[in-house]
Amino acid sequence: MKRRFQKIAALMLVGAMAGTLVTGCGGSSSGSSSESSSDSKEASDSSSSNSNGAAEVTLWHYFEHEAPDLEAVAEKYNESQDKIHVTCTYVSREELMNQYTIGAVSGELPDIGMVDSPDMESYISLGVFEDITDDIKDWDELDQFYDGPLSSCMDADGKYYGLPNNSNCLTFAVTWTS
Repeated sequence: MKRRFQKIAALMLVGAMAGTLVTGCGGSSSGSSSESSSDSKEASDSSSSNSNGAAEVTLWHYFEHEAPDLEAVAEKYNESQDKIHVTCTYVSREELMNQYTIGAVSGELPDIGMVDSPDMESYISLGVFEDITDDIKDWDELDQFYDGPLSSCMDADGKYYGLPNNSNCLTFAVTWTS
């Protein structure tokens, strides 16, 4: 029951952070108070709690320049309630992908993890991410995601293992010369 509560809280937090980052991130400061990649090896135990008794939810991310904004969202969330405490850990993208692989073997993974959509399928197959289908099947906001990014969070059986944080459109520009 406690793990289910943590998963639901984590999903709500991811949705809130996604909305905030999409709408609220303009500039960023050059410094970051994020933890270093060496700290990323400290993954959460699903039953851990902080000194205030709140369940600890860890988030690994690679938002280098947006880290202060993400941490501010997490801090605001932490201050708004006392049941869940979110701890953000910045890890470079390259190191983060290594940590997921190591974590899949060692069982030391965060509660929430960021990954690029093209990499999602391989991490689902490694067992890095947990099936959250039952937790979100009745969520009435699921239709707010674009089909492409949402489908990248699913396995071949249509089970969900994450939610898109944002979406981008990559394109090639063609120039014509005479």
